[in-house]
Amino acid sequence: MADNTKYNFYGERKVGKRRLAELIIKKIFQENASLKYINLKNIINFKASNGQEVIYNEMDYLDWSENLDKNSSTKRYFEPLLNNNEKIYISTQWDIESIQPLIKLAIMKFNFKVEVVNGDGILSKVRVSKLSKIIVIKNIILYGAPGVGKTYNTRKLISLIESGANEKSIFKNIKENIYSDGREANQIIKNISNRIKFITFHQSYSYEDFIEGFKPTEDGGVKRGDGIFKDIVKDAKNDVDNSYYLVIDEINRGNISKIFGELITLIEEDKRDSYEVTLPYSKEKFSVPSNLYIIATMNSTDKSIATIDIALRRRFTFLKIKPNSDLVPEIAKELFSKLNEFIKENLGEDYQLGHSYFMKVQNEEDLEFIKEYKIKPLLEEYFYSDEKNYEEALKFLI
Repeated sequence: MADNTKYNFYGERKVGKRRLAELIIKKIFQENASLKYINLKNIINFKASNGQEVIYNEMDYLDWSENLDKNSSTKRYFEPLLNNNEKIYISTQWDIESIQPLIKLAIMKFNFKVEVVNGDGILSKVRVSKLSKIIVIKNIILYGAPGVGKTYNTRKLISLIESGANEKSIFKNIKENIYSDGREANQIIKNISNRIKFITFHQSYSYEDFIEGFKPTEDGGVKRGDGIFKDIVKDAKNDVDNSYYLVIDEINRGNISKIFGELITLIEEDKRDSYEVTLPYSKEKFSVPSNLYIIATMNSTDKSIATIDIALRRRFTFLKIKPNSDLVPEIAKELFSKLNEFIKENLGEDYQLGHSYFMKVQNEEDLEFIKEYKIKPLLEEYFYSDEKNYEEALKFLI
């Protein structure tokens, strides 16, 4: 059965999906005068209903149309709009599934208002929670050597999910460690800060800290209290129209079995919402909602990925973040490359220096400071019991 859902978008009433897509993209350009084709192309990294691109400029449109079936009478793009003296073609091919990421992009990134009109003319807001199911994977660990940008990429990962990007493009962006100035991600993080909680695991961290347990009070007694995970689960369940994010730094430093307890099973994507357990202290029924993302970081020099808790390994998707030489200033690039090659040959890839050590280097004075107070102590730690290779490594700093 055909879907005849209609939408209200500002002054336009009861428009279909094709018209809504055109209106959203036009409004994006109208309200963001500096936004160019390539910028929006990077943001709109999903496809229209027939798999074609959502937008084209004139050059890309001509390349596409050359391979078009000349006998086809289907009009697949609207007449071009003019943006920054450049023609932009918008796809006419939309169905109920393909329009969803565009609606979410309009709501979450550009703060537009979209209303649904049902057959009786009753209005309702678009439910973002239905749209967020585009991202199936909910448990993600970013791992790599110190300085590769794991913490930076957690923020970027959240911003990409919130902007409506598809799963494949998000993972590609993170794995390739593509750099941006971070202003866009920071703004998104600021706007949704009430939906994000940050925590760092350590050896003393426990189930009672994370889920619930009895804790001492000021008057010398004990009182049952909820931990950060239970708190954010409650928040997510009370706001199903939005995604929530728990960011765990240094996840491999904690005792996973001790911290998660019986809940390690509930965080699996296919057990969200439907499986529940009885908590040992409060005796409450407890489940984990599907609108909660668990994003963690792991320093690969602390513990090899092959030796981490198997329960953790099974339930998380691991994305390796590698050093990116393109982000290193020219003045430090040779040192960065040669030293990392030496480290890789003698210790392994997981110990290579991250690019963030060098990103703010502007002159020789900056570089000497980084060598002496950042790189040298790290090399001393790496080659603690290997004096020969330590001396060899120091030669790169001369």
